[in-house]
Amino acid sequence: MTNDEIIYNEVNAKYHTPEQRRAILALAYTPEQIAAKGKEIHFKGVPEEQQGEELEKLLLAGLFHTFQEWKKDGKSVKAGEKAAICTKLWKFDDRPRKTSASMEPDALTAAANDQRPDGNYYKAPAHLFHIGQVEASRPAPAGRFKSLDEIKAYNRMLADQRKAAKAAAEQAASAPAGASLLRRLVEAAGPDLEILVGAGVTPANLPALAAETGAHAFHMSGKQVLDSRMTFRREGVPMGLPGFSEFEVWQTSEETIRAARRVLNEL
Repeated sequence: MTNDEIIYNEVNAKYHTPEQRRAILALAYTPEQIAAKGKEIHFKGVPEEQQGEELEKLLLAGLFHTFQEWKKDGKSVKAGEKAAICTKLWKFDDRPRKTSASMEPDALTAAANDQRPDGNYYKAPAHLFHIGQVEASRPAPAGRFKSLDEIKAYNRMLADQRKAAKAAAEQAASAPAGASLLRRLVEAAGPDLEILVGAGVTPANLPALAAETGAHAFHMSGKQVLDSRMTFRREGVPMGLPGFSEFEVWQTSEETIRAARRVLNEL
């Protein structure tokens, strides 16, 4: 028997009543469609009074397929569904056949092998699902990238983000604390850019900063805090920003700047 004949027999052996057949047929056909199918098929050797039943059996068998066959039709088995019918169907194996002088193939196998000398047929377990057990396969998600260049650009962006995040994590409130990051920035800048190192720079830490960062340019305020020359002082009535003393003056120290210059001259 062919696979179609095997499926026909197995299906109609299990779903043998009109009610069982029609319950499944109704999932795929309307009565009008079934009638139209009947006009397309010529039943040879089947009495006219039996042709309606035979039509139902033929159409029913066509609604049972294996998982792979449904997949080819754009459908997939619903989650949790179990095979409606377990049987064995013919499969073709194109691997070289192993023959033995002591084995005589039966007539059916020999005939099949004669038709396809490059392989052989064998029966393998098959699981059949009917149309009520499947649903339209969900389309695969659209590809995020349309070309290799887009993938490369995306990877470069991720790499830049990782570098920026790492740099941000290593940033510090003062130059001495962020010396390792400043060193990398100086190396990355090369001879075309000058990295100006600032924040917390003093004449005392300039030699170490220059050695640790490799920088040649430094920014410092050199400030000193002096007492204001204001004589009338009213606490609680600020004239400037809250949190800053009304009676202190920040001023650049000439001596601090000269000291820093002397250190740089010696580097």
